Amino acid sequence: MAEPFGDRKSSRQSKRSTRKPLVPSKRLLKRAAEILPEVERRLRQVYGVVPEGHAPLGNKHNPLDELVYIQLSVRTRESAYQDTYPSIRRVVSGVWERLLSVPDDEALAALESGGMARVKLDRLRKQLAPLRDRFGRATLAPLRSMSTEDAEELLRSLPGVGPKVARCVLLYSLDREVFPVDSHCRRVLARLGFLPSRVDIKASHDFLQALVPRELRRSLHVNLIHHGRQVCTPVAPMCDDCQLLSLCITGIRTVRNRAPDPPM
Repeated sequence: MAEPFGDRKSSRQSKRSTRKPLVPSKRLLKRAAEILPEVERRLRQVYGVVPEGHAPLGNKHNPLDELVYIQLSVRTRESAYQDTYPSIRRVVSGVWERLLSVPDDEALAALESGGMARVKLDRLRKQLAPLRDRFGRATLAPLRSMSTEDAEELLRSLPGVGPKVARCVLLYSLDREVFPVDSHCRRVLARLGFLPSRVDIKASHDFLQALVPRELRRSLHVNLIHHGRQVCTPVAPMCDDCQLLSLCITGIRTVRNRAPDPPM
């Protein structure tokens, strides 16, 4: 088993492990097994196939690159973090360990357009330092030889790394069969009826991963993000034009309520 970084996170994980996790009911698992393959098929027809090793959302093959990329995307609009990633990478000449010693003003200037520059810089430094101390340099290459469970535990022991960030690294950089849950995935699956109201955001990561068959996880994650951005938006979703309408509890109800009354 991989040794996590520090005692603070390990203590928190121990407390979390004592709580009884929320798990999908047999009925919901059965429904997911019946419907999610069709959801994946329809989304694939619209947004395309997601082959293994391909990163259509700009994600990175190198796990440390991916960790930085995902951290820069947190609570940030896509156009902003797509700009700040190459900017901060240029500052360190592609060697992330240099972020530990580069002058603050240089790093903050590169991160400024993405917002929360100081928060992001401090967080990245707190993640890079223990990697350097443990492996002799700031790297995540050792994850390649770890089991998925051990690799996720090690990633989540880093300050500021939760299940979404850890699983993005595992999915995109290591091709592991995990299901990162971002706001788009959560919203679309909730509207499809796969996320009971009792399951909060924190619990939704493991809950939804348990629902999604392993062979569908990569394709569904990527294409649910596309769908959440383009059709199933947070406000005024385009239910009438949605390819998933006939499968969607929320969409069917929304369209029905919008329909005009029949003539008398």
